[in-house]
Amino acid sequence: MNTQIESLVAAFAKANKQSKAKLMSLIEQCVEAHVSTMPKQAVCSNAGRKASADTIKLRDIIRSLKPSLQGDFTAKTLAMKLGVNHNDVNNTLNFLATRENMFIRCGTQDKIGRGRKSVMWRAL
Repeated sequence: MNTQIESLVAAFAKANKQSKAKLMSLIEQCVEAHVSTMPKQAVCSNAGRKASADTIKLRDIIRSLKPSLQGDFTAKTLAMKLGVNHNDVNNTLNFLATRENMFIRCGTQDKIGRGRKSVMWRAL
C-alpha cells in the first residue's frame, strides 16, 4: 500500500483505538474484492470500424503493385492509374505504411496551383 494511505490508517487506528495491522488487512481485502469485481477492459489493436470489402480489395491491389512502383509517387497519380478515389488510396497507403511498413512518406510534391502540397510516397 501507499505510504500516505498507511499514515492515514495509522492515524485513524490511533484515534479510534483499533489495531493498525487488522485495519490494514481489512482495507487490503476490500480493495482486492473491489478490483476483482471490476470488468476488465479488452485491449484491442484492431480498434475501430471493420474495413469494407472494397477497401480490402484496394489493399490487395496496391500490395500486388508494390514491385512495379518505381520512384516517388503521389496518392493522386496512383488513384488515376487505378481509377479509384484518391482519398481511398491515401488511406490505404497510410494503413500499409503504419501497419505493414510497405511504404514511406518521402516528402511533398512541388506546389502545382492552389491547395496543399501532395505527399510523396515511396515503396520500401
